[in-house]
Amino acid sequence: MADKCQYKEVTCHFCKKKGHLQKMCLQRKKKSLNMISADVKAKQECTVEDLFQLDLPKAKGSRDKVFCKLNANNKNIELEIDTGSPVKLINVDDAKKYFPKERVKTTDTELYSYCKTKLDCLGYIWVSVNDSKAENAKIYSAIRSQAFVGPKLNEILQKFPQLFSEGTGKIVGHQAKLYLKNNVPPKFVKASRVPFPLLKAVEDEIAGQVQEGILVKVDTSEWATPIVAVPKRGGAVRICGDYKVTLKPALVVDEHLLPTIDELFSAMADGEKFSKIDMSNAYLQPEVHPDDQHLLTLSTHKGLYKPTRLMFGVPCAPNDIKITAINDETHLQRIEDVLRRLNEHNMRINLKKSDFLRDRMEYCGYEIDKTGIRKLRNKVLAIQNMKPPTTKDELRAVLVTDNKAIAQIFSPQKGLPTLSATRMQHYAIYLEAFNYDVRVKKSQENANADVLLRLPSSDTYPAIEEVDVVEMEFIQNLPVKIDCLSEASSKDTEVANLLGCLKYGRFCEPKDRFSIPKAEFTLQKGCLLHGIRVYIPKKLRDRVLEEEHFGMAKMKMLARAYC
Repeated sequence: MADKCQYKEVTCHFCKKKGHLQKMCLQRKKKSLNMISADVKAKQECTVEDLFQLDLPKAKGSRDKVFCKLNANNKNIELEIDTGSPVKLINVDDAKKYFPKERVKTTDTELYSYCKTKLDCLGYIWVSVNDSKAENAKIYSAIRSQAFVGPKLNEILQKFPQLFSEGTGKIVGHQAKLYLKNNVPPKFVKASRVPFPLLKAVEDEIAGQVQEGILVKVDTSEWATPIVAVPKRGGAVRICGDYKVTLKPALVVDEHLLPTIDELFSAMADGEKFSKIDMSNAYLQPEVHPDDQHLLTLSTHKGLYKPTRLMFGVPCAPNDIKITAINDETHLQRIEDVLRRLNEHNMRINLKKSDFLRDRMEYCGYEIDKTGIRKLRNKVLAIQNMKPPTTKDELRAVLVTDNKAIAQIFSPQKGLPTLSATRMQHYAIYLEAFNYDVRVKKSQENANADVLLRLPSSDTYPAIEEVDVVEMEFIQNLPVKIDCLSEASSKDTEVANLLGCLKYGRFCEPKDRFSIPKAEFTLQKGCLLHGIRVYIPKKLRDRVLEEEHFGMAKMKMLARAYC
């Protein structure tokens, strides 16, 4: 067996004898070592553990940092070991101290900390190292404050692992109460139809919320609200209750004046850097008092479900948290204080959507940094680059308004059509968190805003909303390319007038829109959608049917499901 041992040529770093690793050495004394061991001279392949075995001293705590020494340009530098980092990093002050003669080379490499904080990378330098496995090493240099902030922020985040765990949080110590107006009768509205492409996603979302205890199946209820399934990227859906047709008019809401823009920005004054903490499924984290849960009962195609948490569409739900400070030290302390409070109440944070210690932040259509506040550039460019009308259609777009249909969709007294444009659904669900009225303003009194809708700039901007991603996913699921679908749609005489009306915002006759409200249609990359259904031009219908048809039996089954 000794002849076949893969360690027979390995030299023990402790006793200098061959045939075993240092950790297996019988002569090894109980001594604290902090070095990378095992000089491998074997010709055969060895495992990663053989090459990089790190012996740690007895640590006082599990979070103690580990350091090693690197001989670079004949100077010994102590470096902290970070097994998750793909590069070596020092701050600019240390780079000047140890390598004053080395020239910093520019790089396109972007460096981010574990919590997604972008480091201001100044570049990199090549240094000579005294190591048996390498002669040169590339070391990146970042500004001093961020070289300190990154590890410190990571240390803070690692104190609260529960905050970033999967699943939906449940706030402890507080329960939401719902108060009804006097003498309000219960209202029961039957389930709305779920579009077939969303059917499985809706059922999966319901099942997941039942498993988490967010929804409880019930047989009867005096109150029932139909659900609206709002598509999300990746094929998922957000289940919302259309409470404006049932519970919302009956609720006594704690009314607080919305802060003005000036009041919002005054709280961000004197900030050097900015952080945003995104609450994961913020609406679903507050628990509803057991006596009030029946008021939120949802009516679905799978039956009735009683929510134990607040639902999307109910007023007075929590928002994101924003933090700033006059220096990094205070900023970090505030982040830790906020995270500690959230952790104490068993809340959850979406780390992917959170930002920490950013030099600038977008907020309410403005960009904020330490120098001040300004309107977002892409919002202003749409006005600056708007071309003057050059055709009859474009001129008509400036002079004629048709926004009554939009007012109907956003009406606080009417339910949301299940097939309205996806973007309209997102906006309508957002508005359900507020009490509001809709007033139609004539085009002559609103020409400055109206023209922006009707004559959009031809320039493209990098900002992409989730709605755009969702609509693109529906189109990409088809067996035809987007460019091909767009070109065929532009040449389809059946929808030519509808496409023009949507593009230029002019009035559309019912016969040109299949007697369907115009607000239920949308354009995405030149492709026409009715809600989440993609319009297939005549030229491509045979091709799509050949590849996508489910067969007669399944089509009949689907038809019966909606009888």
